[in-house]
Formats: sequence, structure tokens, C-alpha cells
Amino acid sequence: MTNRILLAALGSLLFLAGRADDKSKALVDRLAQKIASCTSYEVTFSASMPEQFDDVQGRIVVSGDRYYVDVNGSELFCDGKSLYTYRADDNEATVEAPDPNDPSLLSNPPRFFRLESRDFDSAYKGPATVGGQKTERVELTPKNRGAGFRSILLDIASGTGLPVSVVYRMEGDDEIEIEILTFKANVPVSKATFSFDKSKYKGIEIIDFR
Repeated sequence: MTNRILLAALGSLLFLAGRADDKSKALVDRLAQKIASCTSYEVTFSASMPEQFDDVQGRIVVSGDRYYVDVNGSELFCDGKSLYTYRADDNEATVEAPDPNDPSLLSNPPRFFRLESRDFDSAYKGPATVGGQKTERVELTPKNRGAGFRSILLDIASGTGLPVSVVYRMEGDDEIEIEILTFKANVPVSKATFSFDKSKYKGIEIIDFR
């Protein structure tokens, strides 16, 4: 009798887990489709990491596979063919071919927001409240063991289906929280947004890894 009850309980848990994973997939797919429907988008965010940094402001602009990232004195310019990374502290820029397989939010936002199943497994973690907004929480676990983090907690607004918070759970107990402050779809952009203009950076050193 005990074994029969135990098996029934395990069966119920497995059924619920399957339902939860179906829900996480639906939430992730909805978010990816919403963002894919934008001709361009702009994200402003705040990043924090306990005992390291707090409330660091940043901005991301994306159009297709082109993107611009500005955060804490560093800028990334990707025109789809070349990726320039500028660091204000060193007045130095590196240039390399963009890595199409990099799913990081801050170094390749177009790939991250595609939320492809080849990059992550997903699991539904239930409803939550973030910054006063009701959200649905999904945990994304990277399929690449060399990703540099254990998982990502992604909070998606229950009403709009847009991202509210992205928390990287690093190896050990460290976490990097990225709070999405604004998400604007179909913003006007020009090619210059994604092109690095060295004339704007007096005395800069450029290191070319291509």
C-alpha cells in the first residue's frame, strides 16, 4: 500500500513538472515572438551585484543582428560584421568578429532575446512580484557547461509578456541582477548607432583581433 501511494505521488509530481515546463516554454516563446516582431527596440536597465556594484545604469539598442550596449563606461558597437568593445578606463577598443553563439544579454542581446531552446532548458518557477509588477518566473539553465553561470531567473510581466528582471546565478552564491527599467519597441535608429567612430575618442588605442 505504501509503495502504491508513493508511486502515485511521484506520478503526480512528474505530471505537474511536465505542466510547469510546458508553461515555461509558452512564456519564453511568447516573449521571443514579441521581441522578434519588433523592427528595433531599446532597453534601459540597472545592474547590481552584492558587495561588488549597485544600481549601475545601462542601455541597449537592437535592430536585427546589430546592437549597441552602453554600461559603466564601456560601449559595444556591433554592425553585424564587426564588434567593437570600448573601455573608457583604458581609452582602448578591441575589435573582433561577433560570436553568433554567445547568448549573453550584455554582450549579444539579439541572441539572448531569441531564447532558443538550443541555448537553454527552461522550468516554470511560479508567480512573483518584482518592483511592484506581477510576474511569471522562469529558470533558464544553459546547455553549454562553459557558460560561466549556473542559471538565469527570468521574470516576465504577467500582463505585457515583456521582461522585468534577469538574474544571473553565478558559480557559487554570487548573483548579478539586471532590472529592466524600460522596453521601447520600434525606436528610430540609424546605421551610425551601431558603428564605432574612432574620431570621437581622442588618443584611443585600437586592438584588432580579427
